[in-house]
This record gives sequence, structure tokens and C-alpha cells, in this order.
Amino acid sequence: MALTCTTLFSCSSLQKTSTAKTLDIVGAGVLHFPVVADLDVRETKVSGTKAGTISTSLDLMKMEAIAAALKSGNADVLIEPAYQIDTEGSRVTVTVTGWPANYKNFRKMTAADTTLIRPTIMQKPVIVDPVPVKKKRKGAAILAGIGAGALIATGAIIAADNY
Repeated sequence: MALTCTTLFSCSSLQKTSTAKTLDIVGAGVLHFPVVADLDVRETKVSGTKAGTISTSLDLMKMEAIAAALKSGNADVLIEPAYQIDTEGSRVTVTVTGWPANYKNFRKMTAADTTLIRPTIMQKPVIVDPVPVKKKRKGAAILAGIGAGALIATGAIIAADNY
């Protein structure tokens, strides 16, 4: 008795993705009890890197670098992310570094928790991305100086003719 074994191979690739949807609860007649959670921030930083080309969205590359850092640190959120963006030709590499943190101890908000969220205390972080400085052409400055000098000289000649 002969046994035949057949194996099938496929040339397709497997890609795993996941999504999340959120919905804000807003409107008349909707009651929502606020929930607060503790944040367990670790003392060692983690980093994540994403490489792409200059045609790739920089915001997308930043988000993917954060996702890599969160995965490496097994964290829910990255505190104070700092980005380093390196460009070499058409190749762009985004590296993010920050403190990994996890949410824990979810609970309904109490009166004691409200002291932490008073509008006068809460701040919105200001994130400043460096803006590339355009180099001024030296030739343009020289031509502008020559043009200004010629204009002054022309004005002096016209004034002398009218005197």
C-alpha cells in the first residue's frame, strides 16, 4: 500500500492589520459618568523607528514609529515623545523616543479627582516641529544692493536737474 503526500504552496503574502473605532458621547439626554485611570510610567525610555521615502507622509511615519515603540515597550501610551528625523537623499528615517506607560485602575471619577482637572490647571501641550530655514542666495542680495544704490543715484540726479 502506497501513501502519497501532497503539499500546496501559495505565492501570496499574509498581512495582518487591526483597526479601532471610537465615538464621543455628546448630546442632550446622554449621561456619562467620567472614568479616570492611573498611569504607570516606567523609568526607562523606549524607541521605535520607521523608514520610508520623502513621498511618504511624515505624520504617518511618526505614528508608525510610535506604534513600534509601544510594541517594544508593551505599553498603552508613549509619554513625551521626541522625534529625530534623518533624511539622506530620498530616504527618510523617523525615530521616536519616550517613556512607556500603561493605564491601570480604571474607576469612576470622585470629587477628589476633580481637583486634578480644573480648567486653570490643565494645559494643552505645544508641539513645535523645526521648520527648515531657506538659504538666501548671495547673488540676490548683491543684486538688491546694486539696485537700491542705482535707485538712490537716479533720485539724486533727478533732484539735481530740478533744482
